[in-house]
Amino acid sequence: CSTMASAPTVTVQSLSISPNDCALSDPLTLAMSFSLDAACPSSSWEITYLVDMTGNRHIIHLGNTATEDYAPGTHSFEFTSPPMDLSGVKKSWLNNAGLLCLTLKSSSGEDIMQVSCVTMVRKASDGTFIRN
Repeated sequence: CSTMASAPTVTVQSLSISPNDCALSDPLTLAMSFSLDAACPSSSWEITYLVDMTGNRHIIHLGNTATEDYAPGTHSFEFTSPPMDLSGVKKSWLNNAGLLCLTLKSSSGEDIMQVSCVTMVRKASDGTFIRN
């Protein structure tokens, strides 16, 4: 988007995240519809999962959408992540709420806006962490 003082307004019209009630590490599929009031050339959505525990953060990069030249108006995208790599994350940190973040990035890598979705996680009797 332009480097002007004001960023475009992004309005999320719908967001679907699936599957739920499955292993935290399972791939997830996102479908989002949004509108822009100004052009955002060469922009993409970055998808991450954030585990935050008492000041310690672990960010798992799930991927990016294709770069698009977004004109003012309504747009949509679908994204399917690979399995979530939880190696390097302390097991005690996973048994807590996490944050799925969808961040619209400009061509220069600046954050335009972020959609944050709280992800509830519980530990199943077999030790698997389940996202709800």
